[in-house]
Amino acid sequence: MAYFRKRANGWEYRISYKDNLGKYRQKSKGGFRTKSEASHAANQAELEIAQGILKDERVTYADYFLKWCEVYKKPHITYATYRKYLHIHDVIVTHFGNTKLGNMTASKYQSVVNNLSEIYVWTTIKTFHSYNRQVAKQAMHDGLITRNFTELAKLSSKVESKEKELKFLQSDEYQMLIAEMADTVKRQTHFCIYLIATTGLRFSEALGLTIDDIDCDNLIINVDKTYKVYSGDIGWHPTKNKQSVRQIPINKSFVDTYRKYLAEGYIPNEENRLIIKSSNTAINKVLRKHLNKKFTAHGLRHTYASYLINNNVDLMVVSKILGHKNLNTTLKVYAHLFDTKITQEFEQTRQAFGANLGQTKKKP
Repeated sequence: MAYFRKRANGWEYRISYKDNLGKYRQKSKGGFRTKSEASHAANQAELEIAQGILKDERVTYADYFLKWCEVYKKPHITYATYRKYLHIHDVIVTHFGNTKLGNMTASKYQSVVNNLSEIYVWTTIKTFHSYNRQVAKQAMHDGLITRNFTELAKLSSKVESKEKELKFLQSDEYQMLIAEMADTVKRQTHFCIYLIATTGLRFSEALGLTIDDIDCDNLIINVDKTYKVYSGDIGWHPTKNKQSVRQIPINKSFVDTYRKYLAEGYIPNEENRLIIKSSNTAINKVLRKHLNKKFTAHGLRHTYASYLINNNVDLMVVSKILGHKNLNTTLKVYAHLFDTKITQEFEQTRQAFGANLGQTKKKP
């Protein structure tokens, strides 16, 4: 809403509004001969503000990036994912400083990308560029810039990526751990370890299980939600993807251990959550004590998957049990296991043909 007052040099309007960063701003202009002229000009100014045409030259690119994250990303992603955006924001603050949004240029952006290529791996460079490209596109849509300064950027990295080595337990370690945890399920963290080791659940999926999710009659666990305990993300959440809503087979041994847990370790609660007192830190501590080495809950998930693969469970079934988005994900994560299996299958292929194949001749 505009306010008007008469001054020595004529009529003046003053408009209060929130800018693209949610901060209160004022726009004013004076020198109009009549109040009618001032009112007409104020109406035009308010229209420009509403349409996002008004350019606030004080807005830095870093501030606009952060506001974009808060408006377009934070409400729709997990806190763990949101932290990736905050990390990129920190990089922007470091390398662009107080550069105003309106002063961002393609050459300035390319210069920063070149500098980053000296210290970050290729995947980080791609992520940095992807986020900034989206922000620049939004700024154009808001009418704050006229060109997408990221559009023709050349990406590269001089830092060699280190392949993340997946950690697995050997079969004897794996089975011994399961047995030890089954004997001590009165401790919730021990049951959580047992649960993940025998089902391949993600940690948040394990915490999201309720008593109703365990079908002892049909030997099935139903997974349709998660529960997170990280700061800023505490509470119920949907699964990672629609494929993660799934059923996981269990056996009678699991049911026996589960019923033992209900009698000795389960803590009744209003939400019927199966596990309410466990954390990644607690799990890592117990695993280190029992295995005499660093190991994680996610490592248990990988071990479970590799155990199924090595026991010739169909790969499509393994993918569905793990809740992977598609079969390619499973192939990519566990590719190294198939190298060994291919060697074994080659030998079976040789034996299938046999030494006498093709030796039988037609009788004259």
